[in-house]
Amino acid sequence: MLIILAVWLCRCGRALRLRRADPLADESLLAPPDPAPFVSVVIAARDEERSIGECLCSLRRQEYDGYEIIVADDSSADRTPEIVRKEFPSVNCLRVPLPPAGAAGKSHALSFAAARARGEWLLFTDADTVHSPRSIRVPLSYALRHDLQMLSLLPGPSGGGFWENLLQPVIGIFLFIVFPIERVNRRGSRTAFANGQYILISRRAYDRVGGHEAVRAFPLEDIALAQNVKRAGLGLALLVGGDLLRCRMYRSLGEIWSGWLRIFFLIFSDAAWLLPLLAALVALLSLLPYAGLVLWPPIAVAQIALIHLAAERTYAYIGADRRTILLHPVGCAILIAVLLGAFWRRIRGTGVAWKGRRYTGQPYLRRR
Repeated sequence: MLIILAVWLCRCGRALRLRRADPLADESLLAPPDPAPFVSVVIAARDEERSIGECLCSLRRQEYDGYEIIVADDSSADRTPEIVRKEFPSVNCLRVPLPPAGAAGKSHALSFAAARARGEWLLFTDADTVHSPRSIRVPLSYALRHDLQMLSLLPGPSGGGFWENLLQPVIGIFLFIVFPIERVNRRGSRTAFANGQYILISRRAYDRVGGHEAVRAFPLEDIALAQNVKRAGLGLALLVGGDLLRCRMYRSLGEIWSGWLRIFFLIFSDAAWLLPLLAALVALLSLLPYAGLVLWPPIAVAQIALIHLAAERTYAYIGADRRTILLHPVGCAILIAVLLGAFWRRIRGTGVAWKGRRYTGQPYLRRR
């Protein structure tokens, strides 16, 4: 119990340091780059009629001169291409051919669209995102100022229902304990991560690492692309987008379960033994203190207080709903179930399904 207390003391210290200023809030970044490079915004869309309209509306309101929007229609069976062509005639809507054998759908669609993009910089984003009018200008200015060839943003929460507010912060924070942002941003570090909801990359860097064509077998193409950028020695940064970007990934408990099951299954597809280990660590650190109220009340109360303090600071940093912090153990219990569910699917060899396609693995954690 004392070891757990020490761990949470360290976590609180790290959470308190998150109160630093937002690097993207620097007012000098509001000035457009001079010269301002042409930017191609690329969206891979498969059955996105629910969200594509709001996304494109936000992208058309950009306070930036010189950009195009390309929607790569990835074999949608709903009204996605119809909405784009009828309501957004200025948007280039491409019908992507079926992916060849061994290619993941989204990676193939992005590769297809990028080959037809005209931009000196490419912005890859998802159809369920909503962008502020500054979501091109500010990140691009930041990337140019800091000599970055790739910049990825983590979106702020976009509200939603009870399960979204409860689970998304818990699972997202866990993911970035596995992939610490400070290590991702450290030049020379081998830790690579990017969020496919927002990837801004120079065309020169994109072509140098082979773009999405080089990672077309990878269902989680964003992290695979980040790994290639890191291996090439190019500048990469991962930042919290704050008000620049919003995203509502999943809208129900079922979607949250299926979505994160797929993500963790693929992340650890070549290291599945880590999944039950991580589940045990979550139980040990985040659930055992509550059980300890019976056996070691003073220590358990201190642990729980530190858990809630660390969560409160982290939620404030990412803009999550802090009213759900009291239900933190419920979120951790569901996270454990997701990790074990991903492990079970891996050892059974059943793979995971997403939007009508089945994936059996992604071995990008393997050193090459």
